[in-house]
Amino acid sequence: ASLPMAENQFHSCISSWSRNTLNFDALAKEDVLKILIVQARSTADYANAGEVTGKQWKDIENWITNEKSMAPDGVNKFFHSNPVWWWYDTNEQTINTAFNAMGITVGFSALVVLLSSKSFVLVLVSSVCIAYVLAAATACLVSMGWELGFLESVCFSILIGLSCDFVIHFGHAYIRHPGYCSREERTKYAVT
Repeated sequence: ASLPMAENQFHSCISSWSRNTLNFDALAKEDVLKILIVQARSTADYANAGEVTGKQWKDIENWITNEKSMAPDGVNKFFHSNPVWWWYDTNEQTINTAFNAMGITVGFSALVVLLSSKSFVLVLVSSVCIAYVLAAATACLVSMGWELGFLESVCFSILIGLSCDFVIHFGHAYIRHPGYCSREERTKYAVT
């Protein structure tokens, strides 16, 4: 198949067509076609599970990589885009960040407790408490059959902050009890 014009007239012809029809899928600069947007249907959907969307993205990416390898110079730099891919990537990054944030938060909280209390026992107890809160929340998600999606990851990140804040305040109250007293008294003071 070929175009119904001489090859040296293609750029000026498609630029004129784009201007005359107000079609912005063909973008030219100085009458030389620079960008051509080709729209296609896709089965990708926001409601699909992450694994399904990920497989669809990989399938299309593999197809495009194959097509690029066969395309001539000048038209072999194309790519695909879809708001569903952006949503998928945002979800994946949010999930990855939630798990990373959990580890960073427990470590940073342990450091704060150690620097403020100079007590390894309090560091151990605080870290175990924070880890327990996170494990309990994760267990609740699993027991209800939920998967860690976008909103769950955001809630998980908030939970991480709240659990650290809560435990560190208890630790601070425990350490700052006035005078010398037993652990039992310090615990009662921290809880009340």
